[in-house]
Amino acid sequence: DATDMICRQVLTEKDGEITCMTMIREKPALLVGNENGSLRLWNIETGKTLCRNYHENSVTAITEGLHNMRRCLFSTGYDGKVGVWNVICEAKKVDLELVLMEEIDEKELLCATFSFDEASGLPTDADVVSSRLSGKSGARDSQRTARSMVGSGAARGVLFCAGNSSIIHMLDPQHLDSVARLEGHTDGGCYLECS
Repeated sequence: DATDMICRQVLTEKDGEITCMTMIREKPALLVGNENGSLRLWNIETGKTLCRNYHENSVTAITEGLHNMRRCLFSTGYDGKVGVWNVICEAKKVDLELVLMEEIDEKELLCATFSFDEASGLPTDADVVSSRLSGKSGARDSQRTARSMVGSGAARGVLFCAGNSSIIHMLDPQHLDSVARLEGHTDGGCYLECS
């Protein structure tokens, strides 16, 4: 409980070390990524779980986004892959359906974020895309490129992911096709944010 700081429930992951997690909006659910490449979906109200193993190594990030104009989750991993997931979390059914998985980078992907309007749930023209990466960057050129890509008719939004290759990948979420690559960082990235 956020007000009283009382522990209401404990969920215990038995399959491996937890590397990332996210609450799923509008559902009583939590999606957890593990170091063994598995994803576990928890129905918080019933305690039911479902585990899926699709990444070959640690799951590094889980972010909410849009695929075919429906809310979904994207996962990234040390295997350089991005997964697109549909989530079903109801009283009698818990399911995590893999829609698409593609290798995006030969090196590890460490972070991901999706650009869309939080209030409406629909994509928007992002004013600025901030990349908070260690090392030097061509931040002004990166922001200009990102602003033009997100605002140039990408009616579905844009998925950004980055990692040890020092490249920020901008992906069309429908097929995980590359829209653009932002290069110029001298070190790998571990955190991305769209605002």
